Amino acid sequence: VRRILETLTPGGLFLISLEGRENALFHLLERAFATMGEPQPYHMAEDLEGALTELRREFEKHRFDYEMVFPDLEENRLRVLRFLLGEHLIRMDRGEMLKLFEPYARDGQIIIQTHHHQFVIRKDS
Repeated sequence: VRRILETLTPGGLFLISLEGRENALFHLLERAFATMGEPQPYHMAEDLEGALTELRREFEKHRFDYEMVFPDLEENRLRVLRFLLGEHLIRMDRGEMLKLFEPYARDGQIIIQTHHHQFVIRKDS
């Protein structure tokens, strides 16, 4: 984080959106990695906030609520998991993968209500 912020020129702006640990997709990731017997390896909003605080950098933090809705088809479940898990997807059992979406399945749809945080860090002119 320090190196990224050092590249900002005067008047520069760094925007980043991250999910936090209360995000529904984070919980999906946690369950996915648990099926592989591994901890979730990604950095979350809380990690960035801690790093910025440690660096004594001022920042703005905004919450954005959103809803993901898509037809409950195996191919759609796999697309979302491919996006979330990247190179880790191939190590996961296919049946376990598909079960991850069961809490969000309603009337032929997957409905995930969640939010993420956007951080704004400015470098003074």
